[in-house]
Amino acid sequence: MYDEHSTYSSEDFIKKLLKTFPFPSREIQTDNGSEFATALLTKGKQHKMLFEALLENHDLICHRVRVVTPRHNGKVERQHREDGKQLYSKLRMYSLYQFSFKRLITSIV
Repeated sequence: MYDEHSTYSSEDFIKKLLKTFPFPSREIQTDNGSEFATALLTKGKQHKMLFEALLENHDLICHRVRVVTPRHNGKVERQHREDGKQLYSKLRMYSLYQFSFKRLITSIV
């Protein structure tokens, strides 16, 4: 968890993910938030954000959900609900400070 939605925190998360998980990653799916892509902000692809550049450097494919597609949002919400049942409900945290990526990973591995 991060206390901000930015390309810096998104890049940091992917770096930690790639370093921590014991299996190779090939694809990532995100929404169209400005922390992930410039697609909705600029017309050209020459301006990449940190997150986009990192994915490109690691040969990761990024799938973004279509804009204004409620059925995709429903799938994401269901995944959040399942994550909550299987993962977050096992953790006790009262602030972002108490929560760390390393703690999350060690609790599920």
